[in-house]
Amino acid sequence: MHETLQWRETMESALRREEGWLSLAGLFWLAPGTNGIGAAPHSRILLPADTAPDDAGIIELNGTEAVFHPAPGVAALVNGGPVGSIVLQPDISGAPTRVRVGDVTFVLLRRGKRWGVRV
Repeated sequence: MHETLQWRETMESALRREEGWLSLAGLFWLAPGTNGIGAAPHSRILLPADTAPDDAGIIELNGTEAVFHPAPGVAALVNGGPVGSIVLQPDISGAPTRVRVGDVTFVLLRRGKRWGVRV
C-alpha cells in the first residue's frame, strides 16, 4: 500500500509541475505568416488573462522556421535571460526553445507538416 501512495504522490507532483500536463493552458496551430500572441481576445495564440501582456508579440512562420518577435516593451525570457527576436527550436529538436512572457511559457511544436504552440 505504501508503494501505491508513493507512486500517486510522484505522479501528482509531475502533473502539477510548471510544465506538467495540469498546467497546460492551450495548444494553437500556426498559420503561414504572422501569428499574434497575447492575452487579448483577438490573439491567434491566446495566453491566459492576467498572466501576460495583451500583445506579447508575433510568431512569423515561413514554412521552414518560426521566429518570435516580442512586442516593444515586452520582457521575453529564454533560459532566464532576455531575448529579442529569436528563431524558435521545436520540441522535436531535442532542445526546444522555451519562451517565458509574463507568467506563462510557450514552446513550438512540429507535427509532420504542422507547426503549433503549446502554452
